[in-house]
Amino acid sequence: MTTVDTATVLTVMFDQHRGSQYAYTPEETATLLGRVVTESTEGNRTTLVTVWDRPARSHHDEGEPQYPPTYLRVAVDPNTGWGAMTWIDLTAGDVLDTYNPTDSTDRPALMFAADTPSYFPRSASLPLERIRHALGSYADTGTRPTTVQWQQGHLVL
Repeated sequence: MTTVDTATVLTVMFDQHRGSQYAYTPEETATLLGRVVTESTEGNRTTLVTVWDRPARSHHDEGEPQYPPTYLRVAVDPNTGWGAMTWIDLTAGDVLDTYNPTDSTDRPALMFAADTPSYFPRSASLPLERIRHALGSYADTGTRPTTVQWQQGHLVL
């Protein structure tokens, strides 16, 4: 009987200064996802998080960029305790932002991209613990987290 190795690699693409980081074990994954929710993205682009059968590479990495067909973009502000995510599925053409149905007047508008600048809608902001939980779900399954609600988003490159 032949078995197939179905191991996955978690890739986190921080900004160009911090580069890409990879996790291959549950312990490495927990540590890396901890960094995603504790290191602010304010003033930078969002952090990309992928789960794939190999490391993903951005245009900041050596070699040609390689992205899986699905991934998350994450913005966090640990100082305020809020974060937001965008689910991108290039195969299906889906671009979805997290959705928080509660009143959004007290939530910050988190920066999606600094060079534009572009912001997530306030309705996308979630407490960081919910972002952490959703990222853990994504790392475990490689699919869009069902632990949070989603709304139509827009892709900003």
